[in-house]
Amino acid sequence: LGNTCFMSSAVQCITNIKSVSRYFRKLFNSNLQSIDDKLALEFKHLAEQLWKSNQTSLSPRRFLSALHKAAPFFQGLGQHDSQEFLKIFLDKMHETTKHEYEYQKFTSIISDTFKSDIKSKVTCLECRSTFSKVEEYFDIPLTIPSDSERQQYQQYSSEVLSPIERIQQETEKRSIWRNISKIFSSDSSYVKLYECLLNYCLPEKLTDQDMFYCEKCKQKCESQREMKIVNPPNVLMLIIKRFKFSRVGSKILTYVQFPIELDLRYFLEKPRSCTYQLTGIIQHIGALGGGHYIAYCQNSQNFNWYEFNDSIVTEVSEREVLEKEAYILFYHKTMDEIRNKLIELEPYAYIPSYWLNKYLTLANPGPIYQKYLLCKHRNLWPFYKLSEFTRISYDKYHKLIEAFGIDDDILRSIQECRVCEEKIRELSSRINQETELVKELEAIKRFEGPWYIVSTKWITKWKRFLSLSSSINLFPGPVDNSCLFSNQELRPDLKKGTDYKGVSRHVWEALMVLYDGGPAITRGRLDIYSPFLEVPEYSSPSLSSNQLSRLENMKNKGLVN
Repeated sequence: LGNTCFMSSAVQCITNIKSVSRYFRKLFNSNLQSIDDKLALEFKHLAEQLWKSNQTSLSPRRFLSALHKAAPFFQGLGQHDSQEFLKIFLDKMHETTKHEYEYQKFTSIISDTFKSDIKSKVTCLECRSTFSKVEEYFDIPLTIPSDSERQQYQQYSSEVLSPIERIQQETEKRSIWRNISKIFSSDSSYVKLYECLLNYCLPEKLTDQDMFYCEKCKQKCESQREMKIVNPPNVLMLIIKRFKFSRVGSKILTYVQFPIELDLRYFLEKPRSCTYQLTGIIQHIGALGGGHYIAYCQNSQNFNWYEFNDSIVTEVSEREVLEKEAYILFYHKTMDEIRNKLIELEPYAYIPSYWLNKYLTLANPGPIYQKYLLCKHRNLWPFYKLSEFTRISYDKYHKLIEAFGIDDDILRSIQECRVCEEKIRELSSRINQETELVKELEAIKRFEGPWYIVSTKWITKWKRFLSLSSSINLFPGPVDNSCLFSNQELRPDLKKGTDYKGVSRHVWEALMVLYDGGPAITRGRLDIYSPFLEVPEYSSPSLSSNQLSRLENMKNKGLVN
């Protein structure tokens, strides 16, 4: 198989994360429409084998083959980076498993497990203006602080008492700083994980080539950046940045002391108790550009630790794990209570199986969403299967709603909707005809007339409709270019491809028959800021009588309200 320890160590850690493993083994279904779907299906089979097989080792040959097709970057027999594999693999699994639970709001078992919201706040040191943005991350990269940086942190005890603006009350600042000050190590041969987290969150000065462009000063200025965790993840993945790349790459060998129990309260935007338990690490042995990866995982059933070194599995002690040179760390957020399988007792209610998996495996499963699974008749939407719901006790469901909330009423029964199934069949026929006709119109070689500008916002809704990819707000509605205007004037910041695209006269007229809308924006070339082009009178119609007849026949056919 070649050098695959970068992959096998990561797969061992991911399959030991119960929310992900249980989802793929029990809930995931693939329609094999893409190479990424095939990769997800092979991961499902691999997870099933790892948890059910009595074999001492398994060959991931089929999974590796699917990975090579989905991510050609990993082809060949050479060594790769485990963190690089995790980033690419988790991104692909997120895209493959995501679903729309509210209009234009997506989630997946990957984002529900790993996603954290982190705020970056930059303060201009010239005008003192602040600029903040919140971004989503699946992991947090941690730099190992140098001796001089660690000495600088000590100064904050007298200057700030705690990281800037971490909390407002002075008494709380003193109290929290007394706790933070305990994390420092006087021994320069190692650093503590808390110091790496502090290095990530404390303000850093941006100078020289890193200067920030201040919108108020209208130039690049020296500034200060600070990171805060707004919403911590259910599973915290920490990357210890051990590899340095300059003229010559090198590896940082400094030992990072990491705890079994981690408290993030000091690093949150709003400090509160937020504890995690260590459940997995990936160790890199050797130098940059080669070496070997080994995984250490805590079994979620017997809570014992195991070393996964290629095909060799060995039980190890907790102390042995803590002595390892960690590269990637996995921490599970601590649950307030033990959550067992929900017993079926009459009277019954039906809960989404996807949410139930989160409840059983994640500390914060979030509110219960089920509207996206239902049609207007409150039956199962035709895109889904009855296995999307699990029957549980009605009384227990009430308690879950009180604890977590719900976007709908409790379902006492669930069945397939015959009315909507027939509508979807009609709609599929209409979509096939529409797709075929649009392709026919786009293929007309002799381009006649101006470009018609259409907002990408509406085109995205239209393509979503044509792919039947969601049950939420399925019909795109009239063509809508209003988002390209502000106060009846074209917005000054519009970009071709990002904000708008162009269609031919033939396609525009077909869209007007099917959807109506506007306003029409015509240009001689595909640039929304080029001069307006008046539509000339043509000697022949754009659409043939046959095309117009087909459009009229498919209009309103199979539309589901």
